[in-house]
Amino acid sequence: IQDMQLTVQSCNNDPPVIQDVADTCVFAGTNVNIPFTATDPNPGEVITISATGAVFNIGNNPATFAGASAADTVTGNFLWDPECSDASTNYYTIIIHAMDNNQTVALEDLSTFRIKVDIPPPTNLTVNPLGSSMQLDWDASSCSGISYYNIYRSVDSTDLTEDCCSQGAALTIGYELIGTSTSTDYTDASTLIVGNEYCYIVTAVSSNGVESCISNVDCQHLNF
Repeated sequence: IQDMQLTVQSCNNDPPVIQDVADTCVFAGTNVNIPFTATDPNPGEVITISATGAVFNIGNNPATFAGASAADTVTGNFLWDPECSDASTNYYTIIIHAMDNNQTVALEDLSTFRIKVDIPPPTNLTVNPLGSSMQLDWDASSCSGISYYNIYRSVDSTDLTEDCCSQGAALTIGYELIGTSTSTDYTDASTLIVGNEYCYIVTAVSSNGVESCISNVDCQHLNF
């Protein structure tokens, strides 16, 4: 057992303060440029802002952070053009660092920011009654490497207030999964009741199991 002696001295320095930035979700293919600003309560002190995180070291498409140093207030920018292969069910975590240049005791503030990359959804979903079934057609997700599409149905219209950051959003807004398709069409040949309004949405699922945000909704009745 070793003894340790600590000397505590008063510090006349205050750390910089990083302005919080809310976590966000973006579609693959989006140009991301998010500014982060730090200020120092001690006038004249130079602040250096930087960032760390696994997102700066991934694959062939790492993010970058344009750091900077300035007196009193400084801004750095998180820069990324995420690709479809960067889509994930999890968030990427970035730690923002802001350190002053106090000559006695340099102090640092840290702030955590999270970003999630989503697959763009299928678009232009249309539903048409065909005898006792419904014929669905849509445009493919802009991402390559889609394994299949999930087809969801609800009886009667449902307001879409989806949080695209959440996996399985279709289920949480009252839709049920009725099938899958490896093409951009699907026939709902289940037992449908004349007089009911049937509403559909579609999602894309990538080869690594990431589900896209939901498509537009389209509703139809069977023809009498």
